[in-house]
Amino acid sequence: MRTRLFNDAEVIWLKQEISKWSLDETVEMFNQAFNRNITYAQLSRANTRYRYGNPNRGRPRRPRRPRLLDDAEIAWLKREYPKRPILETIELFNRTFKRDISYQQLRDANHRLRLGQANQERRTHHFNDAEIAWLKQEIPKWTLRETVEMFNQAFDRNITYVQLRYANHRYGYGRPNRIRPLRARRAGLFNDDEVAWLRREIPKWPLHETVELFNQTFGRDITYNQLRRANHRHKWGSANRT
Repeated sequence: MRTRLFNDAEVIWLKQEISKWSLDETVEMFNQAFNRNITYAQLSRANTRYRYGNPNRGRPRRPRRPRLLDDAEIAWLKREYPKRPILETIELFNRTFKRDISYQQLRDANHRLRLGQANQERRTHHFNDAEIAWLKQEIPKWTLRETVEMFNQAFDRNITYVQLRYANHRYGYGRPNRIRPLRARRAGLFNDDEVAWLRREIPKWPLHETVELFNQTFGRDITYNQLRRANHRHKWGSANRT
């Protein structure tokens, strides 16, 4: 039979102490009290088998973060937050309470405290009536990036591509022109006489021999890969593999 790891006195001590400390602390104290040399793994297995007690796993609580807003500020925000856009609320709040909170701090506080829904109707428009009329007329003619450049030149403004894209998405000035100029056709690698020769000769030889013969005949310097890709695209013939 397997000998017991602990005698009765040690078991009584473990049942009293194991719930007070973490398991590694209990191991150290046990070895000092009984002049033993047991390991953490031995005590862990023995406790799992005989259930001397539940080790203390408690960790010290993290200190609470100081509150960003006091009660008077929260009451003010609940009253004022729904009246105006959030940027205006931040400016007024900082002036009223001599604070310097940021946009993100106020947004996070509103998410946590449910201060209210910011008023979106008073958001200032990026563009005046003349600029809007110009945008409705010009946006369908050009890509959006071209429109930004032309707009800034016409009205001496400095709006960005992102600003115009968001404004157009929200207010629907027009659908930008997405047509790109057609790419110029790549100049042909072979002229008509060379193509006729290739149609006639490719089926007779392996492709690498056709390349050498072609270069000798026409004084060219094409590569194996150039001829292989051209033949794959134009289907002049199947090279002789015998």
